[in-house]
Amino acid sequence: MNHDIEQHLATVWEALETYQDRCLVKHDPELGNEIWDDLCLAMAVIREDLGLPDKTAPAIPKPAEPLESIADIKAAVDAGADVRCNGGSYKVIKDSIGQYLIKFLPERDNYVGLHGRAGTKYAETLNGGDFYIRS
Repeated sequence: MNHDIEQHLATVWEALETYQDRCLVKHDPELGNEIWDDLCLAMAVIREDLGLPDKTAPAIPKPAEPLESIADIKAAVDAGADVRCNGGSYKVIKDSIGQYLIKFLPERDNYVGLHGRAGTKYAETLNGGDFYIRS
């Protein structure tokens, strides 16, 4: 049986990063960073025990940078940052006509506006919570 161990480890990293985005960052960022550090150490030990070089392990991520205002969120998206909210399952994007939208990642075409419609009492109300820049 021929297994591509690097591909299997990449799959585990992808699952761990999803866990980090959806669970760790959302509930308690400080504790989440401690748990993430432990997970990264465990993966490094596994690679070492397998005799593999430490070339595919991602860098330990920086703590999530919280974004509070519509202007800050738009500026981060315009700067090319990966802006997430609600635990990481939602990504803020700018579409081809300049609208800022929140995309639900597990679905292909599920979007909502970043904030309420201009000219209404909801114009400054975000349609999500806990916005942050994913590192």
